[in-house]
Amino acid sequence: MWGNTVRIMTTTPADARASLVKAIALLALIVASDLWATHHFGLGLVQLAAIGGVVAVVSGALPFLTAVLTTAEKGGIAKILRIAGRVLLWTPALVAFYVAGAIVALTVSTVRIIGETERPIGRVELTFLGRSGFPRVDSSGREGLVRFTTLTSPFGSPVRLEVAGFAPATFTLYPLGGLTVRLGRDLSVLPTVLFRPGTRALQALVNGGVFRVWMVTPGDSALLAETTAVVVRSSFVMGEPRVIPGAMLEEWRLELTCEEPVIRDQALLAWRRPVPLRTRALRPGPGDRVRAEVWASDTTLVAQTEVVLSGETQIDVPVLNVASAQGGCG
Repeated sequence: MWGNTVRIMTTTPADARASLVKAIALLALIVASDLWATHHFGLGLVQLAAIGGVVAVVSGALPFLTAVLTTAEKGGIAKILRIAGRVLLWTPALVAFYVAGAIVALTVSTVRIIGETERPIGRVELTFLGRSGFPRVDSSGREGLVRFTTLTSPFGSPVRLEVAGFAPATFTLYPLGGLTVRLGRDLSVLPTVLFRPGTRALQALVNGGVFRVWMVTPGDSALLAETTAVVVRSSFVMGEPRVIPGAMLEEWRLELTCEEPVIRDQALLAWRRPVPLRTRALRPGPGDRVRAEVWASDTTLVAQTEVVLSGETQIDVPVLNVASAQGGCG
């Protein structure tokens, strides 16, 4: 009427298709983010149930809100929702969401240590090889699970994992899948090693002798444990004490068949009551070579044995008297 024209905004089929494609892309990003978070952090059914409860509460409150709000307030809320939807489906914003998600997915990962049972896991130490800094330590493995959240590389990062009671091992941590280590399968249980000094060695220990255990490596040896200042007449156990099976006791009796009854009974009693050893370094595992020695108070070597540890959970190691090679019982 006054010469002004009214411009009517219409949505073309091409615009509708573009918005639909963007909405599908946003939904795919949300689903992928949820799967990533569920895999790494366990955000699963409990969180979904909580969200479902919130949705139910909101749905129940909608009729009440509809009755209370005025037409203008309803229009304002609808306008805000439309603006939020346009922002989320704005192409630059959608691209930024994807870039940010890709950066997080390729640089953030988790290491999960799962126990054989729901018993608490002991001390866990995670070290990045070739990277400066202190190792990550966790001692709160309740319900059989320990989780580390850390930065990594898209090409993988080598890590060393040490768990109390298990042999340490090296793994590669990748970002998307993370690293899941199951104790007893991916990390072998450290064996319980029972060292049994021979009859002469037992007597030397009573008279102030010393028992020592060494880790033997090519060209070097490291002292693991010794009984200096401790006078005992017993065997020695390295690792978690275990029940001695009857078959092992029978083998011990066969070893002592040529000993006097009194000496035989004293030796059996000493071997059945091992003294725990406190190691100075990491406990040896399957494939490691150890050497056990008994030295008399006059620094004479009384007994010695060197063995490569097997993969059994309980290893019986007789520490043979030096003179036993010439005959007689050990």
